[in-house]
Amino acid sequence: MDEAKTQIVETKAEMESIRNRKVGATWKEANIGLQQIMFDFSGEVRSESLLGAGLAALRRLKQKTHDQLIAENPHDLCRSLEVINLLDVGEIIFITARERKETRGKHKRPDYPFTNPQLAKTIVIKKLNGEPVLEWRSLKA
Repeated sequence: MDEAKTQIVETKAEMESIRNRKVGATWKEANIGLQQIMFDFSGEVRSESLLGAGLAALRRLKQKTHDQLIAENPHDLCRSLEVINLLDVGEIIFITARERKETRGKHKRPDYPFTNPQLAKTIVIKKLNGEPVLEWRSLKA
């Protein structure tokens, strides 16, 4: 419960910060930046260098978003929170795509052009102490 209370307090403080700023970027600007990063670095072809550069760009955008995002009304605040969530999802996509070192289905890696039958598993990602932790799990037949 203490951990949940801490997270609630932190989230509330962030929302108040977003609402109280008078100058900064809107949710639309952050969303356009996110879409561009995902398109440029996590498209049809994914390589280690593209995924690494994309993850770095996304993390810079994420930090700027947390520092500069403004919301003039409750609607904009909800959209801002949605973009913050999408930034987290984008980060998860980059992290898990880097972990899957093979080509499988629509996940095409020129640096790993073959499908590895031993990787017929799913990747589970969790946040532990604020950091992503990856775990491979076998698919149930």
